[in-house]
Amino acid sequence: MSGDEGPLPSSCSSTYLEFDAFLSFKQEDTGDLLAGLLYEALVDRGVLTVFDEEDAKKEENINRLLTCIEVSKVFVPIFSINYAQSRWCLQEIAKMVECRRCIVPVFLGVDPSEVRYQTGTYGSYFAHHEVYESEEEVEKWRQALNEAGSYPGFHFSKEIDSRQEKKVIPLVVKKVLKKLKKTFSNVAEHPIGIESRVEDVMQLLNLGDEGLLVVGIQGIGGIGKTTIAKAISNELYDRFEARSFIFDIREKSRLPGGLAAMQRKLHEDISKDSISAGTAETGTLTERVLVILDDVDHTDQIHSLMGEKVQFGPGSRIIITTRYEEVLVMSGVHEDQIYKPKVLDSAQSLQLFCYYAFVSDQPPQEFAELSGKVVEVTGGLPLELEVFGALFYDIKSKEEWEEMLKKLQEVRHEENVHKLRMSYERLDENEKCIFLDIACFFIGRGKEYAMHMWEDCGLFPHSAIEVLIHKSLVRIDDQKDEFAMHDQIRDMGREVVLSEGICQSRFWDVDRVSKALQNHDETGQHIEGIVLNLEEGSSTYLSAKAFEALSNLRMLRANFVNFEDCDFHQLPEKLKWLEWRGCPLESLPLNCKFKKLSVLILSQSNISQLWKEQSGPPQTEPDIYLNQKKGVFNGLKVLDLSSCSYLSSSPGLASVPNLQKLILDYCSNLTEVDESIGCLKNLTFLSMRMCENLNKLPKSMHHLVSLKILNLRYCSKLFALPEQFPSSLVTLDAKDCTALKITPNFSNLTNLETLNLQGCKNIIGFRGLGDLKSIKCLLMDGCEGFSCGFLESFKGKRFKHLELLSTTASLTFFESTEHFIFLLPCRSNNDPLLVDSVHCHGHAVRREGQQSCNSILISMKFHDDNELVFVTKKEAYRDTNNDLGDQHRGYCYSVNVNGFDETVPYVAAQCDMISVSTSDGSLLTRVDIKLRHRDYWTKAESHVQEGGIPSETSSP
Repeated sequence: MSGDEGPLPSSCSSTYLEFDAFLSFKQEDTGDLLAGLLYEALVDRGVLTVFDEEDAKKEENINRLLTCIEVSKVFVPIFSINYAQSRWCLQEIAKMVECRRCIVPVFLGVDPSEVRYQTGTYGSYFAHHEVYESEEEVEKWRQALNEAGSYPGFHFSKEIDSRQEKKVIPLVVKKVLKKLKKTFSNVAEHPIGIESRVEDVMQLLNLGDEGLLVVGIQGIGGIGKTTIAKAISNELYDRFEARSFIFDIREKSRLPGGLAAMQRKLHEDISKDSISAGTAETGTLTERVLVILDDVDHTDQIHSLMGEKVQFGPGSRIIITTRYEEVLVMSGVHEDQIYKPKVLDSAQSLQLFCYYAFVSDQPPQEFAELSGKVVEVTGGLPLELEVFGALFYDIKSKEEWEEMLKKLQEVRHEENVHKLRMSYERLDENEKCIFLDIACFFIGRGKEYAMHMWEDCGLFPHSAIEVLIHKSLVRIDDQKDEFAMHDQIRDMGREVVLSEGICQSRFWDVDRVSKALQNHDETGQHIEGIVLNLEEGSSTYLSAKAFEALSNLRMLRANFVNFEDCDFHQLPEKLKWLEWRGCPLESLPLNCKFKKLSVLILSQSNISQLWKEQSGPPQTEPDIYLNQKKGVFNGLKVLDLSSCSYLSSSPGLASVPNLQKLILDYCSNLTEVDESIGCLKNLTFLSMRMCENLNKLPKSMHHLVSLKILNLRYCSKLFALPEQFPSSLVTLDAKDCTALKITPNFSNLTNLETLNLQGCKNIIGFRGLGDLKSIKCLLMDGCEGFSCGFLESFKGKRFKHLELLSTTASLTFFESTEHFIFLLPCRSNNDPLLVDSVHCHGHAVRREGQQSCNSILISMKFHDDNELVFVTKKEAYRDTNNDLGDQHRGYCYSVNVNGFDETVPYVAAQCDMISVSTSDGSLLTRVDIKLRHRDYWTKAESHVQEGGIPSETSSP
């Protein structure tokens, strides 16, 4: 047969392709090693993979697996010595060939000729099949093996070593990704002309040379240097043991601590497996690394990041993108190692322009001539083609096209930033304001806090952001929910602001801010935003009195800035955002002018009492006093006091009735939360991570009727949770609250989806846990007080949404022997949880024939109504990542079951108990088990992240 792919037969062609890849292998040959490593590598790269274990192929499951094959895009069969023994594996490979899609074969300890011609063990097994199977069936299997074995594949020896793991598995993954057309970096929405440019750079990189090579990519802004670098990074992913891509160096190096942060990232990226511990900054690499430094504009940046500190391993490559050739030459890059990308030709330019102007690769006939003229003005620069395409998309009549084209032709010889400004000019006033804020202040920052500010300013940010995205002026990083912008567009936005002259509205430079404050009588009324991010310990001083003249100031970010005689009274009333990390004040005056403030960030400050009370209240009238303070900060939505080590109790919160997000992370001396927190009817997010001295929470928390996320991770002295939490709660995370004994009554938490009590070893009860109707993620491993009586919570209950359960067993005597018992909640009658992994802590004994004690043999028994229905034995291997760190409690031995194994039909039969014991005399001290819903392995939308807490909880 020729090629990897072909037309789909009728049985497959009409089916929606739901999965990216299907893995097929013989369990006894590969165990969890090769198949497990390959599965993890594919999933890590975003490949939705069906993980099929041969032992699961009972008659009732084979039809489901064949259906999965029908809706998969790429097939990865692992041909091992005993693969042909299994009629289920042979049915699968026949189905793969029938579907006529890409097959990426892996040969484990067998020669491809054995597979193609059924010789060796394959011949022996087929002799058996010819006796017991129909002639037609056997012939179909032979033809399938002949075809699949003829495809180019990857070879592993029977015993997989670390070299094969590092070298070959990435090659398999890369080929799958190539067939799926997946990439690691988002290169471009329409990567027109990128392939030829990548080929040009690949020739300069000369990967066959074992020396260290540095290649430069130099050209004007907007020509696609970063896009080419991203594509190169994707292409070379599997060729290097470590890699680092440092973006936007020109801009980041201007920030306080920017170079140091980039140095840390570089060394962390390349030292994970390449530099011995403790030598990350001065070590010698022994392996090939790929380093890409993007948008460098000074040789000092290269020397600071690279210098002489690290000697790279043989065959390493460094790629530097820059606008300036002299930067490369002065850094020692030879002229013949500098690639200067050309602009797109006329056909490529027209195609890219049309994608954005007409959502097609060709213009409508009536706009063909005009489109050609617009493309001519852009000079073939990809950025301008994208931005102007989006600009003309909104222009419908030929008359408007001609008018806009005339304007473009008038500025065709101007710099890019001036031409790009035409797109800015067509925005309305709200859109312009938000665009300039992003260009000056918010690139690489989360959008949540900014949206609060813009909403309170009446700028209608949701619709404005949609317009900016549509016009290709702003992007949103979907993973981080952060603003992103091309550096040329950013420069255009800042040029707009700088051109305002004496009326400049936004400032982000210390010297310019100082001058503006000195001349505040002339300039003050025009200033809308000031952002200064200085380093901790800065000696910069600014006059606080000058701020009184800044009547239109909306945003002040003055991190680690010293103000002369500042007590907040000088700040203007229109201020919406105040951020002063490192604030030296111990409190704020309660009567200061903050009624319109939306965001207040005072992290890493000396604050010990947030509101400075002018006169103390009578102790007998606390409610009256609370009412006196209400409404002082009516507009405040976000309050961040993280890392305020002098704060011993939370502030009185009745004065911020509309607060939505309260962050008290890392307040090491915080011992209690004020009862007034119950006044916060709009609070949705409360985080107190690592408040290591917090010992109690107020009863009034049940009044937080809008609260959705509560993060209490690592509050190691927290003894008890309130009796009742609000029913609105969606995520409760109390991981490693090691002193916690008393939990709330969970019966009213009908909206709770994630409950994390991992490591809470002293909890003594779980009231109402069986009433969690919406629970998806239940993490309880390490709750060593968990007892068999817990089963009562689940009797007669069905957890329809449960997707992940991790828990610790109860040690008990069962059948006259020590067993670790797991009592299981049921998801539904016909939709069970499947065993994912088991972690056994203890001490292994060396079994006969073993050279080391790196594994133990465990027995798993499945019970239904106290009746034993199935027994299986598993090998568990040493897992240093999960060791308890306690020599007496032993090491960790783990086995990954991954759902589809022989236990599936018995868990599906609604087993309510699993018991675990050793079969080789090893001593166990603790056993943890993790179960997931079957969709975890087959449907991306069912994947649940453990913990459920957003990673960013302190600032946007």
